[in-house]
Amino acid sequence: MKTRILPRYGNTYDRQRGKHNRRSAVISFLAILAGLIFVCFYQWMAQRNMTEMTNRALLRQDSLEAVKLSQDKVIFLMKDTINQLRQANLHLQQQQFTFKKSGK
Repeated sequence: MKTRILPRYGNTYDRQRGKHNRRSAVISFLAILAGLIFVCFYQWMAQRNMTEMTNRALLRQDSLEAVKLSQDKVIFLMKDTINQLRQANLHLQQQQFTFKKSGK
């Protein structure tokens, strides 16, 4: 007795179904590829923004430290000037006192 192969079963090959499967596989592959490219691009942009923000923060910190150093320098110079003025005032008072003594 011969075995009969029914259509769409067994060894038959449905060309249209194969083409449809191939087309949907290509579309799925392209969609996955586009998703991966989008994720990689998004990660790259986020990393770049994070690097820029870090650089800006470092520059801001450096400028704040420079301002603090310049403020400390100004304070030191003001204190030094005040001390020099006090010494000059004492010296002038001593000279004035010696002139008064010698004049009497």
